[in-house]
Amino acid sequence: MNPPARNYPRPNPFTFLPALFFLFTLPSTGPSQELLDSVDGLLSAQYSAYKNNEAGFLNDALASAKAALETARNRYGPTHLAIVPVLTDLATLDRVLARFEEAESNLKWGLAIREKKLGPQDPLVAESLEQLAALYDDWGKWKEAEFFGKRALDIREKFTDQGGLVKALGLLGGIELNLRNNTAAQTLLKRGLELQDKNAGPPVLSIQMLSSLAIAFLADKRPAEALASLQKALSLAQKNFPAEGVEWEDAMKKLGDYYASTGQPEKAKPLYGSVLKIAKGYVGVYYGYTVLPYLQRLAEAYQSVGDYKSAEDLLNKSLATSREAFGTQHPLVAVTLLRLARAEEGLGESKSARTHREEALSILKSRLPKDYPLILEVTTQLGK
Repeated sequence: MNPPARNYPRPNPFTFLPALFFLFTLPSTGPSQELLDSVDGLLSAQYSAYKNNEAGFLNDALASAKAALETARNRYGPTHLAIVPVLTDLATLDRVLARFEEAESNLKWGLAIREKKLGPQDPLVAESLEQLAALYDDWGKWKEAEFFGKRALDIREKFTDQGGLVKALGLLGGIELNLRNNTAAQTLLKRGLELQDKNAGPPVLSIQMLSSLAIAFLADKRPAEALASLQKALSLAQKNFPAEGVEWEDAMKKLGDYYASTGQPEKAKPLYGSVLKIAKGYVGVYYGYTVLPYLQRLAEAYQSVGDYKSAEDLLNKSLATSREAFGTQHPLVAVTLLRLARAEEGLGESKSARTHREEALSILKSRLPKDYPLILEVTTQLGK
């Protein structure tokens, strides 16, 4: 959920959670299930987890991922390097389902195996450290995230893999931003961007880091530099991605948010109109799991232009899908409830808005640290 217009939106790990993860490496058009069953039980369980995740049957995917781990343990033993990717797959599903403790346990187990077998300075150890840092970042445990992110970056510095180094810099930069260590965040993100420019890295990483850098600049009361970062992000999106794709949409939305938050609605309005036009192209008459991120985007676009009724309708559909896929106590459900409350307030439905905020607060308190910024924000909104 975005804060009120007077505050520039901070990163939120649950904004489009289903789109954050791509489990496993098997293609969607692979061997048949019957063939896999006859050839290899481990591969079959992994494939089943992949397909169930893809379809939104997340609990079934979790069961298959657990079966894959059990098969791998029986085959290789509990401390073999070969089980670490299987542990990671399971932890990724745990993370998607906001089962943070379970994800933590599996990732730490994998880290311990790699450290013992490969030594503490191996790039695969850095990979495990980064996965833990990202988990803690999602969880709102940012000091823990910083600890593991710094360890990972220290390892990445020792090798020539520039792509891995850029990702480590971007990850730690985002964590420092969540810790409100704006100077440290700027240093890390600027260095990541310099390496990106030097090595012609993936533009999507540059766009992400520029957006984070803009937040850090605004927090330091440097609006001109924030604006320049967001304009560069939009330019990169338009240069490197198909016309009116989601990359254009995201970059224009962030630039529009900047103008709205700095008292320039006349500049925000045409950007929001363009965002709405793009977002409509990704949503038809199906409102299931696979389009959930696009439903959320379109609902936000409607809210940005003041069409709260259309936003309310989409958010109710999104809420039903989120509950079905993730369960009723997932943080994404809470975020959707908060967005719905904003739309209801725009329609004058204050009683429903309060009810949904209270439900969202209960969910957030059950899954996240008590000092998580969104919890504090909602608590204030409710006057508690």
